[in-house]
Amino acid sequence: MSSSCIRHVVRSARRRTPVLARHMSSKSDAPSTLPQFSLSPAKLRALISLYHQSGSFITPENLDTAIEKAFTDVPDIVSIANSKYTTYMDLKADVSARRVAPKFIQTEDLARERTGYGGSDATRRNQVFEALYGTSNVSSVGLGLLEDEWEITEDRLKEAKNESEDA
Repeated sequence: MSSSCIRHVVRSARRRTPVLARHMSSKSDAPSTLPQFSLSPAKLRALISLYHQSGSFITPENLDTAIEKAFTDVPDIVSIANSKYTTYMDLKADVSARRVAPKFIQTEDLARERTGYGGSDATRRNQVFEALYGTSNVSSVGLGLLEDEWEITEDRLKEAKNESEDA
């Protein structure tokens, strides 16, 4: 791209971009307390959870990839070839455990059994965490944090208003 073409693109983008300006007045339009949401906190938490889950939704754009992944990805199954037995007793214990194990098992159950992590407890724990905080993912923003940030922003706006009135 030539430099004149780049300048033209930058100028046209600058013309299309709205100018953001902050106007101060002596009267505040901002509410003095937290807003009264039309939804209950439980529904707000569910909405936040849905927002965080929306990244994994299947859309027309990623439909082909999702179909390929569903039918071509083979789940990892722990087999004896992957295991490293150090002693004869370890091998013997595994053989006896396999004899008493059910003949058919879901791969998810096998993974939970191997890790010693109970699925029903984890599911219930995630449901409780989502009900309390709006999300079961610790790295995602929940309702409590949004309300706290709302208060902090309100305080900052009040301070800015007071400073502008004093000046």
